Amino acid sequence: MTDKTATRRTPGTRARAAGDPTAARTGPAARLALGFVAPCLVALAALIAGCAEQDLYEPPVSPYAISGRVTMPSEIEDVAVLENYAYVAAGQAGLQVVDITNPDNPVLVATANTKKYAESVLAERTYDADGTPRKIAFLVDGTEGITTFDVSDPSSPIDFEQGTGAYDGQGIRYVPPRFVTDPYMIFLADSWRGMTVFFQIMDT
Repeated sequence: MTDKTATRRTPGTRARAAGDPTAARTGPAARLALGFVAPCLVALAALIAGCAEQDLYEPPVSPYAISGRVTMPSEIEDVAVLENYAYVAAGQAGLQVVDITNPDNPVLVATANTKKYAESVLAERTYDADGTPRKIAFLVDGTEGITTFDVSDPSSPIDFEQGTGAYDGQGIRYVPPRFVTDPYMIFLADSWRGMTVFFQIMDT
């Protein structure tokens, strides 16, 4: 007698003949999951590949080599060089003078305290009204503005005890005179007030 019992189908699958080894085809839920997982796997593979490439990255060769170094008593903000000496704006430690005659072995030779915080420095050869040369270190000392030091003898800087007053300076530039008997000019980055220009008052 022929068995007329209907074949029961599982939702999301097609009926299979007896002994059919073919796996059931995926239904909507499985296809949705596959559509979500596949892009994630692709992204993960790309990330792993990127990390591998980064591990193989070789930085360019530096064109510089360290010659020498000298420690400072405070954080360094700026440095200027005049002849064989470096003048360092050393924050709370004021002005530091370093002998760089031998760049492989720089030597700290002098310190000059300041009232506020040494932020920027430049060193220039200037001239008095009679044409006498004088080396000056211009130091931006926080809200004290520009303070000046006679560094004609770098091992013994002399504070002129004069400056521009209450200017919140940050950067400084020097413009030499056309003739030695003319005044020089100083340009100061004066915080929120913009750029301020000063000129030397020549002694008579």
